[in-house]
Amino acid sequence: MRLRLAVYLALALAALGCLGGFLGALLQPVSYQAEAFVVVYAMPSGFNNLLSPDEANTINAYYAAGALQDSVIQRVRYKYPSLTATEIRQAIQVSIVAYTPLTRVTATAATPQVAVALANAVASAWTGDASAVISQAYNMTYSALQDHERQLSGQITTTRAALEAANPSSTKAQALNAQLQALENAYAATDSNLMALEKQQYAVAGNAYVATPASAATVTRSPDLFKSLAVGGAVGLAFGVVCVLWMIRVSLRAASPVAPSAPSARPRARVTMPIQRESYDN
Repeated sequence: MRLRLAVYLALALAALGCLGGFLGALLQPVSYQAEAFVVVYAMPSGFNNLLSPDEANTINAYYAAGALQDSVIQRVRYKYPSLTATEIRQAIQVSIVAYTPLTRVTATAATPQVAVALANAVASAWTGDASAVISQAYNMTYSALQDHERQLSGQITTTRAALEAANPSSTKAQALNAQLQALENAYAATDSNLMALEKQQYAVAGNAYVATPASAATVTRSPDLFKSLAVGGAVGLAFGVVCVLWMIRVSLRAASPVAPSAPSARPRARVTMPIQRESYDN
């Protein structure tokens, strides 16, 4: 009978635990989280080597600043002017997915719609800014190389004309020959850099994009009602099991027979015999 009562007690405590977890989840403020995954690679060394030091430093500084830098926050505020920069930074968490090129952008808001929109806004702003920085560096470098190539082409034409007018055996002709060779080598190197830059354009085009945008189907609720129920029920059941084990132990102690105590032995009276003296004859 006591064992059955103990089982009922354990079940009752488990039910109370579930109820407590459910009520605790209801009383806590509700928030929703949405996640967007983006890819923002570091620039390949081949591309950085073709850029000027200033442009390479600009790209490196942009990547080091991360998803919540001022330019990204400003673009998000254009869409949501009611939010301050501090509120946006508090609502967004950025984490790297281990062993992948993915970065997780998590937005927390009071409604699922706002969480999804905020996560996608930050992801789009970040990748959009990164693409703009890359495109600007590419265009500036390509334009500079083309200008340099045009300058070299003009210098080569002028040098060839001067060489044709000079005496082939003169010192001036030898100097013009050496200058022409250097200009042609510089032109070939510049042309090679232009071709390499065009190839790098395709290599870096996919270095900043939204891999998986946030959607309403993937929004999670915090606190989770089912998780709170499970945790509360597990705690209540564990406490109930402890109570059951304690009651079983008490019942076993009460049911075990008590061994009768042995009668106390009476103290023996000490009997002293009189000492008999015998006569001693010489």
